[in-house]
Amino acid sequence: MPFDPIREIAMVSMVTSYPFVLTVPATSPVRTVAELIALAKANPGKLNYSGSGVGSVHHLASELFNSMAGTEIVHVPMKGGAGELTELMAGRLDVLFEATTLTIPCIKSGKIRAVAITSRDRTSLLPGVAPVHDALPGFDVISFSGLGVTGGTPAASSAEEMKFFVEREIAKWNRMVDSRGIERQQLRSRRRLGHEKRGAARPSPCLDFRESCAFPPACAPGCRLQATDTHCCN
Repeated sequence: MPFDPIREIAMVSMVTSYPFVLTVPATSPVRTVAELIALAKANPGKLNYSGSGVGSVHHLASELFNSMAGTEIVHVPMKGGAGELTELMAGRLDVLFEATTLTIPCIKSGKIRAVAITSRDRTSLLPGVAPVHDALPGFDVISFSGLGVTGGTPAASSAEEMKFFVEREIAKWNRMVDSRGIERQQLRSRRRLGHEKRGAARPSPCLDFRESCAFPPACAPGCRLQATDTHCCN
């Protein structure tokens, strides 16, 4: 990073946080983290996962899993959107860490299977799904939004809690990037190129297209979702 966020940003408060879900195709034999680890170790380099490019939460969470489980599940970069879920449902991806907002409709419809949640504790969104932490103690991945201001601004009462959280997250992911040999130049290049559209909502391919399709005129009868950024969800 060109700056030190801990010194140059005054943390004000955590706003929200949410876990990801470790998912597999509905046809996969895997139902638990232990079964996924056993399958991956029996087939090193043969299973794959995806996410929205190098340095994304999907990528780093998957590499953290590899690092802690001693597995070699291979990264297949994609450009984001609904493509990864489409490939998972088709069985062309073996594993996917994805946000609950996108995966829950697919899980409830039986198109994919939830294996574990990435937070340390269970979530009310999927109360029957155990945390990865139960099988790999210490595994904890969440996405968060927080409020920060220019360094030197008087701290709010919860600032120290947010600062501790951000420090811990930076240290954790730096250790993982170093241990997995991920090129930091790739991460910088990805940020410069802006592969992800910030702020753009990604509709789940398992929602009714009339509610979620970004391009309604394209959703003619008989249309099927393709692995592109055009979300036609019929």
